[in-house]
Amino acid sequence: MIFDHPKQVVAIALFIGIIAYLASALWCANFLVILPQAEDAIVDYVEIQTIDSHGDQQIKYHPIQFKNTLEELKYYHNERMVKKHRHFNIAELIAGGLLGACVFFSIAKLRNNIDSHSKSLEIAGGGALIGFLAVLIISSLLSIILPAPAKWFPHTIAEIREKHENETLKQLKVSAEELDAYRKETIQLFPPNN
Repeated sequence: MIFDHPKQVVAIALFIGIIAYLASALWCANFLVILPQAEDAIVDYVEIQTIDSHGDQQIKYHPIQFKNTLEELKYYHNERMVKKHRHFNIAELIAGGLLGACVFFSIAKLRNNIDSHSKSLEIAGGGALIGFLAVLIISSLLSIILPAPAKWFPHTIAEIREKHENETLKQLKVSAEELDAYRKETIQLFPPNN
């Protein structure tokens, strides 16, 4: 069985972890555009106390007033990017588990080490667990040990990222101007009762 060869298991786990790290770095460089915000972007916020599934109380801060409309749109854009990154991480863990199951099952099948249905499930399950852990642990360790990908990525990827940031910022500026005009028009049509 393949699990009897620890060097091969470690090599496959390292391979899966490195692939996951590179995929994550490329994903962040190309598809996650986090826009910088001014430190005083949030003028006012409210504290929202929630209780999580474990019964622990958590305090979240939700902004209710921003310095300007552009900063407001940047904030909500960045919130969407954080959610998008969270979804990518979940998909990456699932893909790591599937890749691990496929790799270990294929190696065992090529070596004719599968003689029963339960043994094939054992190999696929073990491979999935190793793939999942490789993505979780090795990818995280590499991101801690290695310098930021922006420092060692090819210059072309940095240019693409910069282009995405500029384009997103340009779109948000146009949206902010339109939203400001709409709000001004709405206030003129329906003045607040004081």
